[in-house]
Amino acid sequence: MTVFCLTIGMHFGGVWPVSQVLDTLGVPALDDAAGLPPATIQRINEALYMLLGSGWDDSLSLDEGWWRDPELDEIRVWVDTVLGRAGDSGIAAASDPRLSILAPFWLDRMARRGDEPRVVVVLSHPFQVAGALAYRYGTQERRAIHLWLKHMLWAERVSRGARRVILPVDRVRTHLYQAAEDLARGLAFDPAPSYRHDLEQKLLPTLKCPAAPAPDADDKVYGIDPLAQQTYDLLLDAAARDLEPAPAALDDLRAAMLTRQRGFDPLLVDEVQALRRFDPVPDLEEETGSHGETDSDLRSLFRGS
Repeated sequence: MTVFCLTIGMHFGGVWPVSQVLDTLGVPALDDAAGLPPATIQRINEALYMLLGSGWDDSLSLDEGWWRDPELDEIRVWVDTVLGRAGDSGIAAASDPRLSILAPFWLDRMARRGDEPRVVVVLSHPFQVAGALAYRYGTQERRAIHLWLKHMLWAERVSRGARRVILPVDRVRTHLYQAAEDLARGLAFDPAPSYRHDLEQKLLPTLKCPAAPAPDADDKVYGIDPLAQQTYDLLLDAAARDLEPAPAALDDLRAAMLTRQRGFDPLLVDEVQALRRFDPVPDLEEETGSHGETDSDLRSLFRGS
């Protein structure tokens, strides 16, 4: 049995620095453990989205049971190959914001192999994500917060039943050593003996500042989306008290979000016209490690596996 730690959250929401903390603690990236090129996991997830006719910036949720679709058989072979190659490592980490939505596909393959998933839900404030998306792509704040809401509610939903940690990314930036120890304790593994030295030498110099000012109490006053604020508060409270969030309350928020999606919010009408197609953003690699390779490149990579 291999332990696979999935690090999930929202794009530009801190998944990258948390993945670096795990690496420093002695949990290798799944790409490395499987002997594959960097960003292979992200490329597989991009190919999966393409076959589903969707993308990370799709407002609508995928159909119920989508991961059982026979059209995905080729990607099942790829994922099984990756998990099999990493099996000798004992523990490895797959870090990709896309897994907030696509994790059921990977969890199904792990269950069939008898592997154990453990999950880190990286919690960022929606205003920080909105600031980053506005700066990079000119995304409207309402649109960005809507995407944050979708990713965070589904990240919480798909990780139920697995050992998991909800980690606010600001804790990594302000209390790095404590955050690392919380990760190791919450995921139940022994950190590498040199992790403190490695954190100081390898990670501290590369940690990025938040993309927007840290939220304060006034955020609730001047227009944060109520669903997003409730989601953030529930997850932040669970992280602070080291307790599971209340599933019923989060399910209510998820149902409200789905109702909004199906009602086609007029402010999102331009985005709705682009739904169910995949249009990769060329410079997303800074956050995710993706380099825009096509699924044909992946076929070449896995040919003969």
